[in-house]
Amino acid sequence: MPPTQLPRVELPAEARALPLREFRDHMEREYIRIKLDENGWNISRTAALLGIERTNLHKKMRALGLSRDNQGQPQS
Repeated sequence: MPPTQLPRVELPAEARALPLREFRDHMEREYIRIKLDENGWNISRTAALLGIERTNLHKKMRALGLSRDNQGQPQS
């Protein structure tokens, strides 16, 4: 199956200056945070929507510093 064709995105200079890993983590954090918000922070429903196991979503959230308390702001 071919990948979904998404429109090209114009990135701000700050994003273009990030190393790939930081950029990827930022985008993944934001995408997961948006999906959690859309699902009222219901982990099971969000994991199903993302196509991953609930335990894997918990691991990703921990690794990316996401929690309901900080609503997606990376933990220091």
